[in-house]
Amino acid sequence: MLRQISCISLLFLFLFSGSGYAQTSNRLKSAWDSFRNSDDNEKDFRFNSFLKLLEQSIEEKTGIIPESDFLGGWKVVDNSDKNYSIYTTYVDFEIRPDRLIYCIYNSERNQAVAHFKEVVESQDEIDLSIVLESLDNVTSLVVLNSREELLHIPDLEVVFVLNEMIQSRGRGIVFSLSDSLKSRIELLIQNSSTFDNDFADYQGLSTLISSDDKLKVVTWNVEERNGDHHLYGVIGVKNENVVRAYSLDDKSGEIPTPEYAVLKPEKWFGAVYYELITEAFKGDVFYTLLGYNGNDAFSRIRVVDVITLSKSGRPRFGALIFDDHGRTKRRLIYEYSNQANMMLRYENRGNRIVMDHLAPLQPMYEGDRSYYGPDFSYDVLELKKGKWILEKNVELRNR
Repeated sequence: MLRQISCISLLFLFLFSGSGYAQTSNRLKSAWDSFRNSDDNEKDFRFNSFLKLLEQSIEEKTGIIPESDFLGGWKVVDNSDKNYSIYTTYVDFEIRPDRLIYCIYNSERNQAVAHFKEVVESQDEIDLSIVLESLDNVTSLVVLNSREELLHIPDLEVVFVLNEMIQSRGRGIVFSLSDSLKSRIELLIQNSSTFDNDFADYQGLSTLISSDDKLKVVTWNVEERNGDHHLYGVIGVKNENVVRAYSLDDKSGEIPTPEYAVLKPEKWFGAVYYELITEAFKGDVFYTLLGYNGNDAFSRIRVVDVITLSKSGRPRFGALIFDDHGRTKRRLIYEYSNQANMMLRYENRGNRIVMDHLAPLQPMYEGDRSYYGPDFSYDVLELKKGKWILEKNVELRNR
């Protein structure tokens, strides 16, 4: 009798699970048909919900879904180890850039991560192909249209770590995940075949490569629930065709006079860098960096820093190239209110760095940087004879 009940229970579970997936699959097919036949505005409205439903449907199947059983117009490929499968398609937009949708499924995690990438130049004919390659525990993905590369992810594991970091929403696990991410990035940077990859298809990383192809800087940010931000990064230096990776450890809270300090990778004033400017003067090359630090719940920080390389290729942060009205500094640090925003950007045409000038919101807040913000005047750093010269109250035209 017990055996009969057990068999009935297993049958019920099988039917319930199959029915659940079938219902999700039908919803996905209906959503896909409705989505691809919509106009641009409707596609935008439906986009995120469709990606979530795509992930859910693939996870409920718990295994690769053959291309013949999947959505019309999609390509499906899995690698020989069967631990990764890729689902991708191309979506036309009328006015906005077209989009490549892709979903990566990892069978060991039973987890699917769906993203999209805008394709600026529309493709007249679509013939997608997927290339999955595994080497030394690293699986890479390339999506091509004919021979044109639309997507290149050198390590699929990084996609899942980044996704888990986002899903953690500031919980303590985010720090161990960030350490795992750092290890993966170090491996990729040290591989000469992926050093030149700009990691543009990783969402959540900032990657900069110097114009002389000798320096690669990868940085990212972790935010706790209380608003505190923590910075992580890896630097890659190519010296005589040998690539070395240097882990960056944020010690900004332990540096008493950061604008005058010479810093090493293991003692770094953390920032997520978004601009890298390569310059040379009398044979010395220096790499100027513009960066952002979310800091805490009260203030934000913008940084202008510089990297120089020793003869052996070891990086060093800070150099006496910033002239702040007669005071020579190794970097410039601007702290301002968390409720404000500061413009800091490089203008290639004028070979200069332009920024908002910061001032206290009221005279009574003088010196308290959490009450500083732009005062609608502008400062400029101009490069003269190997130094950045700060000029204040500059009129900017055609902003």
